[in-house]
Amino acid sequence: ELEKFLQKYKNHPRRDYAYYLLALSHYDQIIDETKDLNEILKAKKYFEIVIQKYPNTEFALDSDFKLELIQELLASKEMYLARYYVEKEKWIPAINRFKTAKLVTKINGTKNVHAHGNNSITGLTMPIDQLSSVIIWKRENMERPMFPNQVSKSPPKK
Repeated sequence: ELEKFLQKYKNHPRRDYAYYLLALSHYDQIIDETKDLNEILKAKKYFEIVIQKYPNTEFALDSDFKLELIQELLASKEMYLARYYVEKEKWIPAINRFKTAKLVTKINGTKNVHAHGNNSITGLTMPIDQLSSVIIWKRENMERPMFPNQVSKSPPKK
């Protein structure tokens, strides 16, 4: 309904409120980082519209706050996926996800940095840069081959 309103009344004085309500409707459907990104990305899109088109409204301030929370949630999603790849011993995708999570937190300047293991969200015990080295070391010293054509480092069984 709100999308129809925004299409039909392009010059309405309360379009800021309509965009804000639309963003909130998607924001309220966000459950956590383990679920689909669709609602998160829609909420992000509409909050950004509120901030860009209506920066001096009361809705822009709350939109900015909610965007920070969304960015933290996106970083949490990357960490969630990175941990999954670590469990599956898929080292390169894990490193890339950890780096993306670190980049998301750096770009947005969030104080609750998910890319360091001193919190309960990551479950890690070291910074991402050190973790990348550990993952690479583990991969290089694995007993079983990482790829089907790779020769195993373990001695053959007799």
